[in-house]
Amino acid sequence: MFGIIALFLGCVENNNSDIKDTATVSEPILVSVQLLDAMGGTLPDDITLTSSLEEKTIDSSGSGSILVPGNAQFTIQVEAPDYVTHQLIAKSGEEDITLVTLLAAEDISLQIYGMLDIEANEERGTLVVALDHPDLSPATGASAEIDSEHDGAFVLGGFGPSLSNVVPSGAGFVSFANVEPGPTNISVTPAEGESCWFYDAGGESATVSVTTGQATVAFFMCE
Repeated sequence: MFGIIALFLGCVENNNSDIKDTATVSEPILVSVQLLDAMGGTLPDDITLTSSLEEKTIDSSGSGSILVPGNAQFTIQVEAPDYVTHQLIAKSGEEDITLVTLLAAEDISLQIYGMLDIEANEERGTLVVALDHPDLSPATGASAEIDSEHDGAFVLGGFGPSLSNVVPSGAGFVSFANVEPGPTNISVTPAEGESCWFYDAGGESATVSVTTGQATVAFFMCE
């Protein structure tokens, strides 16, 4: 853990006395990132991770770490040669966390859209809602919905992609194709007997921003 605490001091004048306003910003946390090729292949070298606090370059292992603000919703941008740019979005608390996600090459993304008979729209983006258990097994039976216009929700099962917004046993995420860029609200319905939250320290829903031509990944945990 990095012991950095930033203090911002402000001064407000009135007729009687000076009033000092002090706001405390939570110290950053360290996010360990593990990237995996979506098709089980080898990732390239020179993968760039960028947060609001720093930029890191990692190798083909896909493993690295980066500082993000504590107690805040944060974004880590992932850029790699010939891969779709990914925006990883989660909600930090005060403890270090780990994010594990698939990285899709540009041609693979187009192939998946084609298998679903969806034409990729270059003016829109993809939203992936990750739904896992703490042991990273899929939160089977959980579902996700968004309030932005899109061309369909899909999941990856044992027989490939299929149109659905319910997590199967094969992979713990629901993807939304050709999502209108800008803010979108994500609502998650857990499987019976479970609860889900915006990882790590968020609530039952989240608002994230979708970027044109990129994949936005929002992380939820269920148990």
